[in-house]
Amino acid sequence: ILRRVLRDGERLCGLGEQARGLDLTGATYRLWNRDPGGSWGTGQDPLYCSVPVTVGLHHTGPVWAFHENTYEAEITVGRVEHAAHGVTAEFHGGALITYVAVGELDELLTAAASLTGRPSMPPRWALGYHHSRWGWRTDTAVGEVLDGFATRRLPVSALHLDIDHMDHFRVFTVDPERFGGIDALARRAADAGVRLVAIVDPAVRRDTSFPLYAEGVRGGHFVSDEHGRIVHGTVWPGWAAFPDFTSDATRSWWGSHYAALTSLGIAGVWHDMNEPTSITLWGDRTLPRSAVHDLGGRGGLHDEAHNVYGLLMNKAGHDALAAADGSRRPF
Repeated sequence: ILRRVLRDGERLCGLGEQARGLDLTGATYRLWNRDPGGSWGTGQDPLYCSVPVTVGLHHTGPVWAFHENTYEAEITVGRVEHAAHGVTAEFHGGALITYVAVGELDELLTAAASLTGRPSMPPRWALGYHHSRWGWRTDTAVGEVLDGFATRRLPVSALHLDIDHMDHFRVFTVDPERFGGIDALARRAADAGVRLVAIVDPAVRRDTSFPLYAEGVRGGHFVSDEHGRIVHGTVWPGWAAFPDFTSDATRSWWGSHYAALTSLGIAGVWHDMNEPTSITLWGDRTLPRSAVHDLGGRGGLHDEAHNVYGLLMNKAGHDALAAADGSRRPF
């Protein structure tokens, strides 16, 4: 537990995705990445992406703080035992390590980036208008949307394909009947200055005839339990296994499969369900906290790996797309 006094009138912002305003005063926030199940409203907590970083804003200058801890936590912004206004950060495990930076806001964020790493530049088209929806059942339907933008002279930079394009929701696949012309569609879109972006989920359908699942089993790439048995959850393809992105070897293996999409003209990917989410009617919509991860070779449990699972999947995808074509920025 870390307790910290705030200056009189200081306002705190940060902590990643929060269903409140920028000012976090007067509430408790749970850091535990969670898919809320399709919809959410003001004040719902937690949400998809928790980040243990805060910035305190005050007329005497800002203060940046980063808690280097991946475990579940509760951050309370308000009254604390020994001060009228303060912050309490309580982590459920791990070490209590906090980095602090002060200075003008632009200098402060630059200093912080020297510690955490700078965000990479996106491709220019990433800054344009993106159109995405679930329910495009065929490549013909997507082509009609593309034509609709053109005939109405509406600018669009990217069309995002949801899970509809997959073959039985198997990741890195394309339905050969409904999306058999996806490569031609990608070329036509590119000629119009539009990119196709495909969804990639971490859940791998439990099917021994599915090459990706069979590879993952042989290579020991899936999250397991304490007895070494693969942990399965339920996502769009039904029962599914989850790659252990805390392993360097698994990230490399996973990254090698993005070529299945880019070879068809897919220009980028969007990652989903990587909180990670296992769909349930009750309880925690994720993997068991006792599930075993590689964690860089030292080993550990899911309660430590959970909040960085999505980050490490993104690293695998980013590195794969960057390596595929060094002349283009990955999306």
